[in-house]
Amino acid sequence: MKQQLLLLITVAFLSPCLIAAPPSDSETVARTLVLDGEEISVAEVGGITSWVCFDYLSRETVLVETGYFDHADWNGTGFVLYDGSDEGEFTSYERRGMERQWDWGPDGNDYAFAIRPDGTGVYNSDSFRDMYSCEKR
Repeated sequence: MKQQLLLLITVAFLSPCLIAAPPSDSETVARTLVLDGEEISVAEVGGITSWVCFDYLSRETVLVETGYFDHADWNGTGFVLYDGSDEGEFTSYERRGMERQWDWGPDGNDYAFAIRPDGTGVYNSDSFRDMYSCEKR
């Protein structure tokens, strides 16, 4: 009985150590993004930095992921991914003061997504505006 109790306590104590943490950017080098129909290997472009964004209130599923490419050759180039997938579009990217901004669309700025320092994401288009809760991936 004591051995079973000791085993149960040991398993309960060590179980949190066995849960895998979400991958960091350095661990996602095998990731492939599909942007505007073109496959982009994260490893081949020198890595990415990205934020996952959820519904502002529910935080249940990833709705949008925005990011930029880490390599200097890709300076100013970002991406937006939709519905928790690895598919989306190329964007322009820049840091504007404390905010990060992605712009894209047929004219280059039809759609905009900004992340404020507090993690609030704001999407804007001519006909729609929405807010998200974002965190760095």
